[in-house]
Amino acid sequence: MSNKFEVVRKGYEPSAVDDYVRRTDEYIDRLESEVKNHKLAANDAMNALQAYREKEAAINNAIINAQISADTILLNAKNAADSIMKNAKVQAERAGIEFDKRIEDIKRSITPQRQMLQNFKYEYNAMISKYLRTIQDEDFATVNEGISALEEYIAGLQPGK
Repeated sequence: MSNKFEVVRKGYEPSAVDDYVRRTDEYIDRLESEVKNHKLAANDAMNALQAYREKEAAINNAIINAQISADTILLNAKNAADSIMKNAKVQAERAGIEFDKRIEDIKRSITPQRQMLQNFKYEYNAMISKYLRTIQDEDFATVNEGISALEEYIAGLQPGK
């Protein structure tokens, strides 16, 4: 685009000036159109950027909320586990105490049976001893009677009697 005009008698050549103005108008229109298109593209890019920022913020919030939820779940699980362990210990202690009481009750309840068994053993041993002494005494008596009978028989076999 040339901006040199020929000098004519009363100034510049009007057709050259008109041509220059027309070309300048076209050039300006084209630039304005390009600027408009660039503004639209920039606006679209800004809208997309804003949408991405909103999505990023939403994702960050979701991550933060997920972390908070995870921390809360972990804390609740730990508290529940602690509570379960505490209850289990209490129940185990109660069961141990109950078990110990039950053992003591059983010991107390079998004490008379033990005493009765001890008495029975003593009486049984006494009875067996007496029976054995009786059997021995009877055996001795039987043996003595046998010896006496044998002595009489032997004496009867001797000549002269």
